[in-house]
Amino acid sequence: MAVPLIDGLPTSPYITVAEFTAAPTWLDNENLIPGGTGDQQEAELFNVLLRASGWANRIAEQTLAGHVVIESDRYPVDRWGNVYIVPLNNPVRQVNAIALGSDFQNLALIPLTATNPWIERQESIILSQVSGGANLSSLQFGPPVRAGADEVFVQYKYVAGYCSTVLTAPANEAATQITVADPTGLQAAVTGGLLGTIPGSVARIWDPGVEEAVQVADNWVAGTNPVLLASPLQNAHAAGAGVSELPAEVHQAIQELAVGLLMREDVSFEEPFGNTPFGPTVRESHEGGTAGGLINHAREILFRYTPRVH
Repeated sequence: MAVPLIDGLPTSPYITVAEFTAAPTWLDNENLIPGGTGDQQEAELFNVLLRASGWANRIAEQTLAGHVVIESDRYPVDRWGNVYIVPLNNPVRQVNAIALGSDFQNLALIPLTATNPWIERQESIILSQVSGGANLSSLQFGPPVRAGADEVFVQYKYVAGYCSTVLTAPANEAATQITVADPTGLQAAVTGGLLGTIPGSVARIWDPGVEEAVQVADNWVAGTNPVLLASPLQNAHAAGAGVSELPAEVHQAIQELAVGLLMREDVSFEEPFGNTPFGPTVRESHEGGTAGGLINHAREILFRYTPRVH
């Protein structure tokens, strides 16, 4: 029996405690637990960031971090013998396996080549000539499939989202590789194509004061550790530093959600920091409370990362 792959409980936030602490939030991160130790304060801030990351996923209606998805569905075969697959998650970074057939109890794996399937706009997967030609052997189970008239059962496995992870070992200055907790989402360079070499993924090491961008080397094998880099590191980084492909605006949105979770009402003034000249005015909202402006802005950002309707 085919069992859908369900995303597990998130265990790592999209931004690190160090990144959030270094951000200009004007919050007291050392008093989240009254009387708590430094370790307890950091642990609770980690939990808040984890909740904010889960909230971001909910707003975006999908898991934003790189992850492996297995889906099952039925799709029509067009008159040219093509199947257009619309995954529930995007961006689609890589297709790992596809099985299909006219009978869902007799699916067969099809060979994946450099040109088939076709990933379009990182949103859809197009499978060519399933009713004849190179992939005819996949559909020999059950009744024949007629292009333009029938539908096929499809089960497919793919990688979606942006790599979001941390270093699990220190990385020295001038190092040409890094070891991360989960490289899922990072893509190796594509070589030998009609358009020449397509460079590998670019990620950012979010290490306060020594942030830098890194690019995956052409000879790196996707999904493996260590991650080989196209050029040496400019700075040294300790284990635990964030490594992320998530756009900077998504980091900003998650920071805003976390601030919204942490904000406390000022008992003597209508707005936080009312007795100081520097409170950030974006906190003020006349509709959703003092954190409403931040939450609304975060939603505005994250709505752009919801799967598009085809």
